[in-house]
Amino acid sequence: MNKFTLKRILLLMTASMLAACGSSNSVNYLPLNYTSINYTDYTIPPPYYQAIDFSRNLVSENDRSAFLNITSLGLFPISSMPDNRGIITNSAFKLTAFYEGDHSIDIYVNPEFGIEDFAEQEAMNYAEVIGRVPAFLRNGIAEVYLHQGDEPLVGENNYLIIYSDRADTLNGEGILEEVLIHESVHVSLDNVLTFSNEWQLAQFNDGIPISLLAYDLFYEDAAESLLSYLAVRYRANRLPVSVEQTILATIPNRIDYLDFLGFDMNPIVQDQAGEWISDNDQTIISYQPFLFAYYEQWEQYLSY
Repeated sequence: MNKFTLKRILLLMTASMLAACGSSNSVNYLPLNYTSINYTDYTIPPPYYQAIDFSRNLVSENDRSAFLNITSLGLFPISSMPDNRGIITNSAFKLTAFYEGDHSIDIYVNPEFGIEDFAEQEAMNYAEVIGRVPAFLRNGIAEVYLHQGDEPLVGENNYLIIYSDRADTLNGEGILEEVLIHESVHVSLDNVLTFSNEWQLAQFNDGIPISLLAYDLFYEDAAESLLSYLAVRYRANRLPVSVEQTILATIPNRIDYLDFLGFDMNPIVQDQAGEWISDNDQTIISYQPFLFAYYEQWEQYLSY
């Protein structure tokens, strides 16, 4: 049996195992249980806990948004709003946000925000932020549900759920756009990549994912890899050079396959060549299993 045949057999066995897991766990975005990771499993551990560790301000409010305008339809009856707080809401302010590329997203704002003017302002703020999500991800989003509260942001099916208190915290940390990009992968890209033979081959050839999060939860690998791809292909000047080199050395096959797919990244464009920032200019938390206090802190911020 030659080496290539053996590799394909191993890959098919891996795919079968993943498919078996997927039948019960895929598209089931339960809160992450970070303590479930058994650190002794790794001979060569992934270099980061999660991609958010190095993603701060890869996309910021200073970057261009593809958002064009918004229209309001007033208070609108709906069967229910997805809400992980368990609150049933049968009406919402409905607005439609329009984006470049002839795409629109319906935004439903919980009446708990108060009068229609407040709801419209909240919807407009998040519509602009979503306009900084790459087009190939944004175009898969049909609806956004906007609530108050401090719950994790969620991306599933064809919609996002945003909780304004948590979003404010993420924005203050410089990672709101990055978390929305992560969640948009769950909306628009998971089903394309997760069980793709080419993607599984790239995973096999890389050996390990970029983060412990992706290792522990296989359905997080696409989102973690996409943020890594965005970092090295479009925002390398916003990274310490050591981070760029680590990403390229860890998941080169995933990066190569994402290159091959040729995504429409609008409005994100590659940063112009410039000075690399030094390792001292951005705090990067690498794999250190004793930093559980740090992980527990991020558990408050990260999405499902």
